[in-house]
Amino acid sequence: MISWTEGGMVSELGTESFGGNAGYWESFPCAGVRFYYDRGTGEIVTFGNFQNVRRQIRENFPEGIFKVAILMGSKKPRVKRDLDYRIIEIYYESAQILDVSRQVLEKSMEEFNERYGFDI
Repeated sequence: MISWTEGGMVSELGTESFGGNAGYWESFPCAGVRFYYDRGTGEIVTFGNFQNVRRQIRENFPEGIFKVAILMGSKKPRVKRDLDYRIIEIYYESAQILDVSRQVLEKSMEEFNERYGFDI
């Protein structure tokens, strides 16, 4: 998830505008980052906007969106951090997702925030 390479979450976040359609969480601007995941396991296959993801992936894997807040501006500490993000919510079509997949995606969000997310 922290990959800077194509198909990675951090790489994809670099192309998004914060504070636009995704709005704000608390006073932090947010962006939505789309991902495609394995319905049976919850494993994230890739991150990317529809037009940038191969058709084979779009047709075979359901999609979800992480709402991600960014630490910036006057709230940003003077100490350099590797990542200044925090996943706030997960959106997916609830009718399509299996319980195991939901649990894996929620655990992924929790682990990302524990390891890399900024403290709130």
